[in-house]
Amino acid sequence: MTSDLFSSRVTRFTSRKPVEGRYAIYHEGHGGRAVEIGAETIDWLLERGWEVYAMDMPMSGVNASDMGPSFPNHHSDMYKLDDGITSPVATFMLPVKNVVDFIERRSVPNPTILMMGRSGGGWTTYTYSALDPRIDVAVSVAGGRPMSQRLDAPWGAMEIGDYEQSAPEIFAAIRHEDLMIAAGARGSMHFFNVKDPCCFRVSPGDPLVTYLVSGGIRADRTIRVFVDTENTGHSIGAAGYPELRAFLDEVLRRRSLSPGGGGLQTPCTRSTVVPAIVSSWGLIEEIAGPGVERVHRGEMSPWWPERSVAAEADSDALFLTCVPYPYPSYNSAMFFPREH
Repeated sequence: MTSDLFSSRVTRFTSRKPVEGRYAIYHEGHGGRAVEIGAETIDWLLERGWEVYAMDMPMSGVNASDMGPSFPNHHSDMYKLDDGITSPVATFMLPVKNVVDFIERRSVPNPTILMMGRSGGGWTTYTYSALDPRIDVAVSVAGGRPMSQRLDAPWGAMEIGDYEQSAPEIFAAIRHEDLMIAAGARGSMHFFNVKDPCCFRVSPGDPLVTYLVSGGIRADRTIRVFVDTENTGHSIGAAGYPELRAFLDEVLRRRSLSPGGGGLQTPCTRSTVVPAIVSSWGLIEEIAGPGVERVHRGEMSPWWPERSVAAEADSDALFLTCVPYPYPSYNSAMFFPREH
């Protein structure tokens, strides 16, 4: 999978005892190769019948060879790719979309797709899974936390993360914690460590834990949070795997809320939506783009996505995914470029 600047190299693993229709995407962060750092998790999934696709972030792990002598050589360079139309964050999303497309083409009808990631891969997991209703279950391991908590961390702005975790065109419209709630058509699980040596430390009883669990109730999806008080790694610890197994047993028994995915994540008229500026209350302030014939202003409907206002546009432009906002009467929006 390649673009003009970046390639995404994917490793596919098959289980000795496969369960038909089960596919997992394991996405690593900045630490190195997914097939090495994520080996324990990949083996755990294989033992339970999942076919696993291991991925790395742009310019990380097996994709490190894409780094140039000057540009691009770090995720902080991504802002230079912003052309005012497509967010550079798409560079992190499109490789996952290509894998999901590949799974759909070769799988049984209606496959079950699990996406799981660690660190930056955890961020990729909850962000992409909020966009694509084909991801049934999302599992983020030490993937992020609210921007307000990051700024209040002992090391301050260092926890804000690389460009993709703070891109203003994305996170001025929607918060990390709301993407976590929206992730996974059936539900999601989020792992944190009290003694994390890196970042995103969360303690039992943290307001984030309450917010995510209550958000699952509001959005009618299964959301579980496990805070490990003993694990000293930036990872899922030994105590986490039994929790993961219990969560998967629970969530896989639950049917999706709609044929196209989960409840509020149903895509909103994909062929007729173009970039918009969306306020924090979910009001569409402006819609503009190539092929637009009409410009609308108004409030999106969280319960009837097909009634959400949109402008007429080229069907190959962009699609919109409804994401639940903290209040059930409103929702916000994310935009994601379709593959041409």
